[in-house]
Amino acid sequence: MISARLLVLALAILAPTQEATSRKQLLLWPDGAPGARGEEARDRPTLTVHLPEESDGPLPAVVICPGGGYKHLSAIDVYRRFFLAQGFAVFHLRYRLPTDGYLHPAPMHDVQRALRIVRHDAREWSVDPQRIGVMGFSSGGHVASTAATHFAAIEGSKGIDAASCRPDFAVLFCPVVSMLDHPHGPSVTRLLGKEPSAELLEALSNERQVTGRTPPTFLAHAKDDTLVPPQNSELFHAALRRHGVPSRLLLVDEGGHGFARKTQTWQAELGAWLRAGKWIDSSGVSR
Repeated sequence: MISARLLVLALAILAPTQEATSRKQLLLWPDGAPGARGEEARDRPTLTVHLPEESDGPLPAVVICPGGGYKHLSAIDVYRRFFLAQGFAVFHLRYRLPTDGYLHPAPMHDVQRALRIVRHDAREWSVDPQRIGVMGFSSGGHVASTAATHFAAIEGSKGIDAASCRPDFAVLFCPVVSMLDHPHGPSVTRLLGKEPSAELLEALSNERQVTGRTPPTFLAHAKDDTLVPPQNSELFHAALRRHGVPSRLLLVDEGGHGFARKTQTWQAELGAWLRAGKWIDSSGVSR
């Protein structure tokens, strides 16, 4: 006879988790993305929705932009688990890539559309439309910092396009930020082409596009990152401070690129920053 303990374990394994049952994938543009080159998966950017196991009241939300050097899209598991544990609704963005023929402005259009969808449909996911942030790492940090600095309204728009694409806060890990100062060369070439104009390099060097309306930002970078120099985070942080925008820069001594996957030291720092900004309450869960 099977023991009660084994029965409970078997049921736990077989039963779907709350995260699995709450997962839903959405097309950003069901009728086709602007400038689409085809109808394959690579031409159809998506949002995958993950909801926390328990929630009480409207949830904060975050759109996560994967890294991958504008060449591929990396896994987001460590970041997804962190934000879900804090009570966030997590929206995983699969944006179009230059390696599939989508140079700028396609990735920017995709993250802007993602933020508009989350805000427009906030009630559907019990999301607070005034607590929607963007998070990115590596080249995804460039996508996210672009969202934080380029959020002009679409004139005469209706429906989803009428919703704001300005994130309420940003979280950037080892981000590509600049196309000019200490750049990650492969990201520059892939996103902007082999001979980008001076105007395009300036416009997509996001530390140069910061204003007083850029949202509060948390940055984290390893000092020994030889792939994306930490000056990218330092320049963005300094620009935010000059414009009076709340910003926290966490520099760790070791860990290289993608240090967040190797250590959990950043989690307490980011959790404290989220609580201080009222994105989550003092107990560490969404209010």
